Amino acid sequence: SLPGVVRRWLSGAGKSFARDTIVSFAGAVLARIITLGSLPFVTRIYEPGALGAWAIVLALSTFVVPLATMRYDVALVIAPTRRFAAALVLVMTACTAIVACVVTTAILFAPPSFLEAISGLTTSDQQVLVFVPVVLIALALQASFQAWLVREHRFGLLSLVQFGQAIFTAAATLILPFLAGATAITATAAATLGLALATMVAAATC
Repeated sequence: SLPGVVRRWLSGAGKSFARDTIVSFAGAVLARIITLGSLPFVTRIYEPGALGAWAIVLALSTFVVPLATMRYDVALVIAPTRRFAAALVLVMTACTAIVACVVTTAILFAPPSFLEAISGLTTSDQQVLVFVPVVLIALALQASFQAWLVREHRFGLLSLVQFGQAIFTAAATLILPFLAGATAITATAAATLGLALATMVAAATC
């Protein structure tokens, strides 16, 4: 009967779903707390323009991510077998490499006026755009690794990756200015480093 099905779900799958939801939510909340706690220091170290450069790099990279992943990260979660899921990861990685090469070529050879039109950055600030392919690769790989963790119901590790990214990014953002100055390059490099380290953690846990 329907009531019996509901009771069994609440006692079995329901409890598992609730636990996984709480664990995922806790990781996201802790990551936001770390980020929020670092903001008063970050905004006093960097000029608004330096932080804005990272926002532009992230926006451009995020815009291209669906092309790099082909949105196979969604299919990866519901793949019927682990072998099929692993094949999807390989396809995503290959597509990401191709798209990253195209983006790199465009950044290196496009006229400065074109880059300024799409990014809003002047010629003197366009050097931060070299981080776009790196961030693109990190975001695409992170999407595939996180989808794998969701598929395997390893929500504790998924939360750890989220928390780790916030820690890595905050630490790099606060430390690098003392080594290389509080510039747009430094802010972008710090955020990219935090994202890359979190991606490596995600890869290691898969």
